[in-house]
Amino acid sequence: SQNLLITLIIAMVFGYLIIILIPKVAGDVKLFLPSAVLMLLYAVGKLFHLSSLIFVLIFGLMLNNIQLFFRGILKSLINTELYDDLLAEIKLITLESSFLIRTFFFIVFGMSITLDGFNQISAFVISILALAIMYLLRWGALKVIAPKQMLPGLFVAARVLITILLFYSIPEEHQIPDFSLAVLFLIIISSNLIMMYGLIKNGNVSEEVEVEKPEPDPESPWADLE
Repeated sequence: SQNLLITLIIAMVFGYLIIILIPKVAGDVKLFLPSAVLMLLYAVGKLFHLSSLIFVLIFGLMLNNIQLFFRGILKSLINTELYDDLLAEIKLITLESSFLIRTFFFIVFGMSITLDGFNQISAFVISILALAIMYLLRWGALKVIAPKQMLPGLFVAARVLITILLFYSIPEEHQIPDFSLAVLFLIIISSNLIMMYGLIKNGNVSEEVEVEKPEPDPESPWADLE
């Protein structure tokens, strides 16, 4: 809990500094400043055993909710109108770079899996149980939060890059001995196939909303034109 508190404080402080300093950078390299600082924070977090992913998460949260974090006296430090174009450019770069990162991540993940793990019945049993629990919890959450959007929301629960990243970030002392990576592979592949099926199955379903046209007012001077 202490490490989490320290991580949140550092992330907030550097998040404010980055957002304030971005417009003050001269030239056309403004987008590389937050990237460089975030990579530095990630390395520092790893060095001091802090939650490095929290740094990135907090910065993205602050960048997309500037008006919420910069209120009162802090509002005078920035011009919120300048961040609309900047946010659009950062989103574009993030989408394009994430495609390349996902590609290399899945290559590394595939190279770390041995086919011997698929000979174990326990891997399939654990995968089925994990998927059943995952979709059962998602069904319960959607039943309470959004009961009218059960489909295809129930199927959109794919485990992809973040699952692999979190798995490899588990400290060695907390890892389960002889854990088969086939379990992780089966969960990722199965959840993606289920999501694909759900989107294809419900992709063409659209609700027709009838808009009631108000009756014209006979006393209105425009009644004859309506």
